[in-house]
Amino acid sequence: MSSGKPSLETVRFEAASALSKMGPAGEIAIPILIEWLKAPIESVKSYRKPRTNNNFSPEAEGYAALLYRTDEQGTYTDARDTYQVLVMGCIGNFGFAAQDAIPAILEVQNNPDTLPINAQCAEDLIKLIQTVDEKTQQEMK
Repeated sequence: MSSGKPSLETVRFEAASALSKMGPAGEIAIPILIEWLKAPIESVKSYRKPRTNNNFSPEAEGYAALLYRTDEQGTYTDARDTYQVLVMGCIGNFGFAAQDAIPAILEVQNNPDTLPINAQCAEDLIKLIQTVDEKTQQEMK
């Protein structure tokens, strides 16, 4: 039974998301986001119900299929994977200012347990962080 309170992960994400949209004033969140990326939330598996429709096509799953994992109990999604992408997205909002996050992002990218889609997000995030926009170039001069 739900207590009506949001989970700690939800509160963390909402706070990080808000700070990441504040620009330079929110950069205080970067070290916290790095820690969250290094120490992910507890694994929470949500198993899929078997499809009973014989006309079901695997292609109908779309992008959701990229988040599936399988174990001896069946096919599932893990909240940890979603949370990981959400944290990386918040880091990405800081752009070049998030340089210190690159080692933690590389850990995600190179971890053999990371979903391929999350590893690709990590690779893309590193490229984004390493890209210096024109405004930042002017500030660095």
